[in-house]
Amino acid sequence: KKGLVMGSVQSGKTANMVGLVSMAADYDWNFFVVLSGTIDNLRIQTREKKKKDLKNTDSVQWHVLDYGCDKDHLYDYSSNKDITSDDLMLNAVGNRGYAHKYIMVCLKQSGRLEKLINWLHQNQSKAKKIRMIVIDDEADQASINTKLMENAVDEEPENDVERTKINNSIVNLVSNRLPNDEISNNPLQSITYVSYTATPYANILNERIEGYSLYPRDFIFSLPEPKAYFGEKVIFGSY
Repeated sequence: KKGLVMGSVQSGKTANMVGLVSMAADYDWNFFVVLSGTIDNLRIQTREKKKKDLKNTDSVQWHVLDYGCDKDHLYDYSSNKDITSDDLMLNAVGNRGYAHKYIMVCLKQSGRLEKLINWLHQNQSKAKKIRMIVIDDEADQASINTKLMENAVDEEPENDVERTKINNSIVNLVSNRLPNDEISNNPLQSITYVSYTATPYANILNERIEGYSLYPRDFIFSLPEPKAYFGEKVIFGSY
């Protein structure tokens, strides 16, 4: 599934993301990736926010992941150690103990995205249990394919379209493909891609190919503004 959520500037999109993650965790989604800009300081800030907002309960244990010591490892903040995908604890609902949920805030940088893709597809038995939601924060930044697409028509084969490196890496992440664009032999069980932005024009109008792309073909949702919201309509009026 691929969808887009649009909302006014500073009107609650981040809170909506946390709500989406929390609700999806209750419905047995177990792995969440937040794509957060191109500046690492802001990525770290977003990671700390998610760590603070997502609380452990009697039934859910959250693991906040980051980049580990090498290409085969990520770092688990809850256990303070590097882990491989072999170490994932993907209990189904109803098992004794906690349901373990994983979240990672990933920079929109092709090298880091490729490392995450390889990590997710390392172990076949684990990969087929991963139900992943990818949340693209500020999806109009870096995620858009800015290559010329004059020949991109609906009848054209999907891999003939030239893509920017970051866009191509995100497309591979949400399409069960490896960094070399080939379909993984260890596909994840389920992947949903949800983009968030206040300016969705490029996301909607940029690509006409609805298969191998980030086009929000399944849904577009407009967040209502809070009652106390103070934005451009208050300043400039309606027209």
